Amino acid sequence: MLIDAQNLCVRFGAKRAVDDVCLSLARGGRLAVVGESGSGKSTLGKALMGLVARPGIVSSERLEIEGRDMRSALPSQWQAVRGRSIGLMMQDPRYCLNPVMTIGRQIAECNAPTPVEDCLAEVDLSPGIAKRYPHQLSGGQGQRAYLAMVLALSPQLLIADEPTSALDPPLALQMMELIEKRMQARGMALLLITHDIDLARRTCPRLIVMQDGKAVEELASGAEPKHPFTRRLIACVPRLAC
Repeated sequence: MLIDAQNLCVRFGAKRAVDDVCLSLARGGRLAVVGESGSGKSTLGKALMGLVARPGIVSSERLEIEGRDMRSALPSQWQAVRGRSIGLMMQDPRYCLNPVMTIGRQIAECNAPTPVEDCLAEVDLSPGIAKRYPHQLSGGQGQRAYLAMVLALSPQLLIADEPTSALDPPLALQMMELIEKRMQARGMALLLITHDIDLARRTCPRLIVMQDGKAVEELASGAEPKHPFTRRLIACVPRLAC
């Protein structure tokens, strides 16, 4: 098992941002965590990478990554997990890329064994992108460049937190197709965090639906939902009138 988390909680004072969530993901598997803004889904992703900062407190009955117990892990142990075991892709590259460094230098600083040009080619970017700064890229190019950095260390799992929300619909579709292509080629697992339940159902065979920090339902993507909140999410998906 790549990730096994049981009764995972994240508290900020008396508030539980994540409340007894159970989650497991095998190597090469795909799982989507769906919910509204503020439901705790992004906090859950951060907890799985040891990125919840004080005053947040993480606790769990079990939290294993590649068989390693991470409940009392030291910062150095979490650092060893980030990047190489788990890669994190955020929704807006403007907040993830260093504005004063070229894209090529940022990829090179990952100490990846793959040449920068090959990393860029893997996400369909030309070698010339390596000499550009983040502000010189379009939104789609910036997101691809960020994905190239994440993939450079060949993680076993990609946590993609709203990877398309900052993109126009055509670019969003291209980005998801690229992510799926790279996942299949590398045999990587995918944890997709999104508010878009339609995207989640098209991308992942399993869904966890969160509301107010709790996992209210886990279901197969094609299954009929039982929880009223899940049914409301599906009902909110726009449909084209014929």
